[in-house]
Amino acid sequence: KNWGAPLADDHNFKLEFKRRLIRQISDHIRRLIERSGWDVCWLAAHKEINQKILDELPPAVCNRIKKNLPRDLTKVGQKELLDQFLNANALLI
Repeated sequence: KNWGAPLADDHNFKLEFKRRLIRQISDHIRRLIERSGWDVCWLAAHKEINQKILDELPPAVCNRIKKNLPRDLTKVGQKELLDQFLNANALLI
């Protein structure tokens, strides 16, 4: 029996699923930034996907991201979120 093929298929499926999710997240971020009317915005995303998101964004959108934190800040409160951007050494894009 060849048990390797199903595992490889499952692995490829998971990779493709992650790629699609990152594209969807990037597209949503792009729409938010373009519709906002702001010239400057900040981005925080988990370090595992942060650069992948930036790679999917068009240059015009990336140019508007002035601070980038490769951190998962989804569960922090408003004050801590703002403190993270104001006090941390954010990666300037």
